[in-house]
Amino acid sequence: MRYIFIDLEMNPIAKSYKQERKICKTEVIEIGAVMLDENMVEVNSYKKYIKPEYNKRIEQNIRNLTGIQDKDVEKGTSFVEMWADFVDWCGQDCIIYTWSTNDAQQIKKEIRLKKLEEERYQSFLNSWRDLQKEFGELIGIKKNISLECAVGAVGAKFQGSQHDALCDSRNTAEIFRVTKDEKKCKKAMQYIIELFKEKGNLTFSMGELIAKCMKE
Repeated sequence: MRYIFIDLEMNPIAKSYKQERKICKTEVIEIGAVMLDENMVEVNSYKKYIKPEYNKRIEQNIRNLTGIQDKDVEKGTSFVEMWADFVDWCGQDCIIYTWSTNDAQQIKKEIRLKKLEEERYQSFLNSWRDLQKEFGELIGIKKNISLECAVGAVGAKFQGSQHDALCDSRNTAEIFRVTKDEKKCKKAMQYIIELFKEKGNLTFSMGELIAKCMKE
């Protein structure tokens, strides 16, 4: 069994493409993924830039957020080529995790937009799991927690740059490692409890701590 953690960065489809925006409002411009074996050891990684079809430039706010420039995607592959290659890379007998359901929804919409065979990938995409939700349930938080806050909540240090697809996927994998390792999980939960033991209500206290990092 292998565990794969994926993250995407997107760019808006230009407003002139009105029909296309009815299907999907953004296009993937970067994909990052890491693969862990059954011992939670990283055995492979995946990173590609994808050239958008419906916007000639990376919007300024996306450049500021991700650091991705026009020159990066100009040399990138197409979404269709990337998707076929990525599915191949994943192979069989794997469990795929994302942080939130947004990336799975993006892929589904873009598959429709780029006229790929939706049925061919339906079961593959429907099996993706939401680690954000699982982690929230573990620590007793109902709202969605940002990846950065989750890393901090387990007492870890964020690796690399935020909104770099490979770095984000690697940090997602680290949270998974903590939740699946009994000793690490107990240590992480103790870390959280120590921060808030004076409050008596862990859920409420954790909510106070990371309110600014919550995604409504």
